[in-house]
Amino acid sequence: MTHNAEDIHYLHHVTNLGERVQVVTHQPIYSITGVKLIDVGVAIKRDLMDKLSKHHLFPAIDECLTAENSVSSQSLWKDTESLLTVGSNFFSLMTPENRAVVSQAYQALYLPPMIAFKLTVAREERPDIYQHSLEVGLLAAILQSQVPEVAQQSIVDALFTGVFHDMGLLHIDPQIFRKDAPLSEESRHHLYSHPIIGHLILEKLKNIDSAISLAVLQHHERLDGSGYPRGLYADHLGDLGQILAVAELGATLMAQKTSLPMKRLVEVVLRMNADKIHSLYAGYLQSLLNLIPAAQQPDDQAVLKHDILSPLIRLAISLNHWQAIREEALFPEVVEFISERMERLTHALADVGVDLNYWTTYDENLAEDPGILAEIECIGREGSWQLCAITQELRRRWGSYLEQNSASCRLILEWLSATESNKTLN
Repeated sequence: MTHNAEDIHYLHHVTNLGERVQVVTHQPIYSITGVKLIDVGVAIKRDLMDKLSKHHLFPAIDECLTAENSVSSQSLWKDTESLLTVGSNFFSLMTPENRAVVSQAYQALYLPPMIAFKLTVAREERPDIYQHSLEVGLLAAILQSQVPEVAQQSIVDALFTGVFHDMGLLHIDPQIFRKDAPLSEESRHHLYSHPIIGHLILEKLKNIDSAISLAVLQHHERLDGSGYPRGLYADHLGDLGQILAVAELGATLMAQKTSLPMKRLVEVVLRMNADKIHSLYAGYLQSLLNLIPAAQQPDDQAVLKHDILSPLIRLAISLNHWQAIREEALFPEVVEFISERMERLTHALADVGVDLNYWTTYDENLAEDPGILAEIECIGREGSWQLCAITQELRRRWGSYLEQNSASCRLILEWLSATESNKTLN
């Protein structure tokens, strides 16, 4: 792995791990110029950080280290089972048949030593990434098992892909993930690189199917071309990448705390993304819906009317702001992009009964209904996420250009900054 800013953060994770558990080299670590930096049998401690961080390392550090109590396929299954407790949304997925599918896939799963080490780092240093990866792996394996006449190895591959897909995030500065910290252009660049990092890690391994590394590379691509790192469209996405995308969507939704029954939550989110859902996804999305019992109980939580309306107010402010300036804004290509994306957002909201121009006129009696309030909460949250995705795509495509031409792009930059601030997004 080449030495760069992301590797420094990963080295910090490794040395932090070495302070708590025994992490030892099982082969020497060299600089890329051939200088031996650390010999076999050396415990990794914090005092080695400066020495390692000043060099291009060869081979990758994951290939050289062993940690006690390392992740194994058996421990992954045990940790996955811990997710399947009563009260968890994931518990409803575990019919005896599905449990058998995932258990058998873990029994057949081979973890290369360097992958086991990286998962160990995730488990100990970034448990949020680790748990999300287990959830995505669980769903990916179950979704793959629903494909008619599917081979067992395909289920194992889906499981591996889901468990590994976000490991590139270990190489990203953890401060980027703070919700109160604005993203700089450099931070965005590093964040958007994590699928590439994961892909390159897998590409070096001889026993990993190329479809797996491709799916990891594509897991933030979207069918309408709005994703990253390549902005691919539907016909360029592989089957495993599509399963991974649906599994990640399902895992993200099922991890949410909501007063809306989970099946209804998924249905609302899918309706709001209808223009992004190509027929290639259709079978996997239907399988996801079929997994969730209609009678599943929602989380028991109070829903406050003020909290429900705030995201809709912010969305309306952003839409009205854009409508007020778009005729005066320069650079037609950027104006057309924002206008098209905002129109799609307003259509998505209209598809679930929300018109941002008239959102204050809904029936007050309905608004006091907990079920209606819970659905509006879901709509506001998804609408805010879609607006955030628009600003992120705008930054990826034209961010540097807009900043370099800041005087000419003043109105667009003002809208973008306001939309990214807490005044617009929650």
